[in-house]
Amino acid sequence: MPSARCWRQSLGRRSGIPETSMADKKTSNKKIDAGQKPQRLAAARLFAFGVALVLLLAAFLRLWGAGWGLPSAMHYFSYHPDENVVLMAAMRVNPLAGVFDPGFYNYGSLYIYFTSFAILLGQGWGLIRLPESGGLFSQIGEFSKLFMAGRMVSVLLGVATVYVTYALGRRLYGRRAGLAAALIMALLPIHVMHSKFLAVDVTATFFVALSLLYAAKISEEGRWADYIAAGIFAGLAAATKYNAGLVILAPAAAHLVSGRRVVSARLLLLPVAALVVFLAGTPGIFINPRQFMHDFTYELMHVRTGHGFVFEGTGSGFVYHYTHSLLAGMGLPLLILSTAGTVLAAVQRRRGQVALLSFLVAYYIVIGAAEVRFAR
Repeated sequence: MPSARCWRQSLGRRSGIPETSMADKKTSNKKIDAGQKPQRLAAARLFAFGVALVLLLAAFLRLWGAGWGLPSAMHYFSYHPDENVVLMAAMRVNPLAGVFDPGFYNYGSLYIYFTSFAILLGQGWGLIRLPESGGLFSQIGEFSKLFMAGRMVSVLLGVATVYVTYALGRRLYGRRAGLAAALIMALLPIHVMHSKFLAVDVTATFFVALSLLYAAKISEEGRWADYIAAGIFAGLAAATKYNAGLVILAPAAAHLVSGRRVVSARLLLLPVAALVVFLAGTPGIFINPRQFMHDFTYELMHVRTGHGFVFEGTGSGFVYHYTHSLLAGMGLPLLILSTAGTVLAAVQRRRGQVALLSFLVAYYIVIGAAEVRFAR
């Protein structure tokens, strides 16, 4: 009696169909994979080159004009009023010497420490030489370098935010979307502008973007490390600018929409990690609690009562930010595109999209309800 193998061979010869063994199929698949590998490698290199070009563009746009409004013989302070206050706070601390009380808590202290460290670094490299007598104004050129030190922190973290934007877009939608998102962030007028300032906004945005990135990872994988990282970066965001701490809603939402248990040790890690890092980044809560409460309470009242007559008669904050802040900061085409993307994400409601939307909606409600309406 002929074997099954002989029968298949005979059938193959009669039908004209060549016999293909499992080993042949595996060999064929390996050849296909081997043929595709160079193409994949070339595509990866092309995208890496594209990301590098976008980062160079982002750096150029943020460095160009970074010397705007610096102190000179014509004016002793920066044209940006917040810069003067933040710099004076940075001059009161010295992280390397263990001096952590800036005496100013309208913002979190983390960016103040970054600026102080940048100044110390500039002094160590011989780039900044503070006058030994006569005060800071006696050498206005050196005084202006103090502002530049803080601005370079914003430039550096502004460019870094562009890369995090790429990573977030790639995580949610693929490399092409990530590259497009990075290019948009690199060119975004409001982000380019604020990246030139000695102010907290761009640094806070950097940590917000990182927390959103790990929120996206939680929505897909949910590793312990993702929860810890998301909480840490949310805490750093709050330690830079208090209301940026709202980003913790994104990883929490990512956990909930992923079908995981509501009562979970991993979910509990988020607020714990955020709180510990926030307290470490703003130790004035313990060092100078009276001044902290005074300044923090002032900011709470400030957003409720407004900024003098500056925003009188501007109507609803929800409308104002859309028709003024976002329109001026993004431009009409990008505003329309981003609005359409937000609506589409709300309709699709994928897990990563829900995580991002939770922060976007909460933050817009907070700034829309405020009487202070600066475009930041």
